[in-house]
Amino acid sequence: MLIIKNVQGTENALKTIDDLTLTQTLGAIDQLTFNFIDNSDNKVASELVMPRSIVTIPENNQQYLITTPTITPLGRYRQYAVTALHVGQTLHDQYIDKTLTKTQSLDDCMKFITQGTKFTYEIHDTFSNYAFSEEFGNARGDDLLTTLASDFGFEYYFDNFEIHIYKTIGKDNAFLFVDGANVSKITDTEDYSNFSTHIKGTGKTTDDSDGKKSSAITAEYTSPLADKFGIIDADPVSDERFTTSASLQDYLKKQIKDYPEVQYTIEWADFSKNAKYHNLNDIKVGNSGYLRDRYGIDVSVRITELVYNPQSSTVTPQITFGNKLFNLTTWSKAITKANKDNSKFSNKFKQDLTAVESIANSAYDSRLFGKVVGASEY
Repeated sequence: MLIIKNVQGTENALKTIDDLTLTQTLGAIDQLTFNFIDNSDNKVASELVMPRSIVTIPENNQQYLITTPTITPLGRYRQYAVTALHVGQTLHDQYIDKTLTKTQSLDDCMKFITQGTKFTYEIHDTFSNYAFSEEFGNARGDDLLTTLASDFGFEYYFDNFEIHIYKTIGKDNAFLFVDGANVSKITDTEDYSNFSTHIKGTGKTTDDSDGKKSSAITAEYTSPLADKFGIIDADPVSDERFTTSASLQDYLKKQIKDYPEVQYTIEWADFSKNAKYHNLNDIKVGNSGYLRDRYGIDVSVRITELVYNPQSSTVTPQITFGNKLFNLTTWSKAITKANKDNSKFSNKFKQDLTAVESIANSAYDSRLFGKVVGASEY
């Protein structure tokens, strides 16, 4: 059952629905999809499907704005296929034509983008002020929130019209999935497209005697893996928050991608209360934990996407994991091992090839000169 309410405040219940699916992705607006037929259970509620109508899931009390209903004739009824986005999306409704400049606190910036809206916010961690090199504003509220998340370095989620801000959302050690116990076939996909080994950056600028700006703070960072892969430049960084080369360099180290971005998927998972390790598993987007493969290797991962039915405990969720923190030493050792293994294989291959060539040459000579190269089995 879902509760639907139109913009005038009239509400009713969609009593029978099918294929209810909630998609939660880290750093994105939640999406809800579902189907229903306007039969006797849903006839009155179906009339509330209109622009700006909102559906509420009773189980999580979250609200979703209907964005795309597709209506198809089905005999004497009509079938609705509905897509709705979390009401956090309505931060997009307001275009802010004012601007902020110079150094600002996160609190001042959040007041700036939520003023005059239904939205409130709570900042759960401490953040340093940010010095804007250009004006901040002249954009829609949701776009400005995304900009702030990048500038101040935070993550956020919506609880209806309240924005919760953390340095990192989620909990550590929240789950353990073991291949062959409560999951099967852990697979990983590695992305090397953003791989780089070198990056430069500029920080706070100062005015010289002529009144012109000249960069005073610079830094660069070269990954230890440059010795193995060569110099591969990342896009340079320009950020006036940094007033020392040391702090800028620390930031550059975090921006470079000298490791593969890894996405893990699991083919099957048992989330029942009787499942092994059930009490250890807290499945929410942003939470971090471990995958253990059938060889006993633990991989630290973070849930980046969760697709599930919030009204059914029998429908298995689809979970996507991302690498939480890639261990440079571990990967460097893996590269060294791969090189050694391939070197051994290459040497053996050359030895086998030499042996095969010797046999082939002997066989060729036997056809010319009648030499015996080996006993026949027949």
